[in-house]
Amino acid sequence: MAVQIAIDIIDGDGARKTRTGCQLDRIATVYGLTGTGNQRTMAAIEWIEGGSLLAEGAITINTPHPYKATAYLTDFEPMAISADAVKIRLVYKEYPFGDRVIRVGATTSQVVTNRGFLVNEADDKPATTLTDMKVKYTFPANYEGVNKEKYAGKTFETGVEASRFTPNRTIVVTRQEVVTAQYINDMADDFVGRIGSSGWLLAPGDPAGVWLCAGIEGISNDNGLSYVITYSFQHRSDFWEQTVIYIDPNIGRPPKDLAPGTPGTTTEIGSKNRYAVQNSADFNDLGLE
Repeated sequence: MAVQIAIDIIDGDGARKTRTGCQLDRIATVYGLTGTGNQRTMAAIEWIEGGSLLAEGAITINTPHPYKATAYLTDFEPMAISADAVKIRLVYKEYPFGDRVIRVGATTSQVVTNRGFLVNEADDKPATTLTDMKVKYTFPANYEGVNKEKYAGKTFETGVEASRFTPNRTIVVTRQEVVTAQYINDMADDFVGRIGSSGWLLAPGDPAGVWLCAGIEGISNDNGLSYVITYSFQHRSDFWEQTVIYIDPNIGRPPKDLAPGTPGTTTEIGSKNRYAVQNSADFNDLGLE
């Protein structure tokens, strides 16, 4: 007897629908097989995967269901029913967007400032208001260093800068999607490293430009049928801009009136400029809301 395949028969057919999508079963019986045990059951699967006896062609893992294109074949479940026949249950599962997992929080980043809360040495408590950071020193009258005529007995005051850590809010969204690896790469090219170009529905109280897409990456545990994709975003109140300021070559730092945080610039316009260095994208196009 030549090998024959009967598919979409009634016996054993079934379906299930849950909040995460449909599961659909198709039943196929392969007749005219030879061999014994697992050799016979694996041969039955190979005939279905080959597709030469099926009107719809090859049926393999990840093939969409013929009547519901959003459901994909995930399992072959064969069972021998006679010496030359194997019944196979083909399991199709639907993977619409899975439940979102949203994490919010904050990280810290290092920035340079010339302002701080001066600590009172008497009670070791910081002041309640910011002040420009300065230090003062009076050289001894008998100072013998370089340029002693300039420094001996004189008092000098200078401004200083220091690093501080500021909190940056984060949003991380994770969800399962039926997409390809190439789709994830394309999304990363279009969004990672870009700032939001408009108001964002996931953070409706924030203006455009303060959120940066820090990463998009996917992990598949079903041979590439679906991916659990993680979207990461980071907030910075200065719109991810860079401030470029003139450096006084004599002192190796910005002039006092140009130092970050110092109000009232008196030098010429253009000595302190802000530049937007990140491209932008509309984060609402990601559909994470």
